Amino acid sequence: MMDTKGRNDVLAHNQSSPAGAVGTLDSLPTEAFLKVIGLRVRRRRNALGMSRRRLAEVSSVSERYLAQLESGQGNMSIALLRKVTLALGISLGSLMDSEHDQPLLEALSQ
Repeated sequence: MMDTKGRNDVLAHNQSSPAGAVGTLDSLPTEAFLKVIGLRVRRRRNALGMSRRRLAEVSSVSERYLAQLESGQGNMSIALLRKVTLALGISLGSLMDSEHDQPLLEALSQ
């Protein structure tokens, strides 16, 4: 079991930009990470022509949570995020993939 100091060291390490990691989700501060994930969810929903209300119905996640997620304000549990990605027809892995948003990720990491 990790003590509080060890957990804080891990958190501090995870929030810093490791060398060579610029342009990846892992290199972003939490606020920027949440914005990118929210943007990806909104883009996918819009590409499907799906309203937020319909996504809420299909995913069983409230519209309020979805609004917070899409705006980068929500820190959704992995279980709820999984429901959203399943409803959008994508995997959690593809939502977290950094390849497609390279310019956005680079701008956010600066």
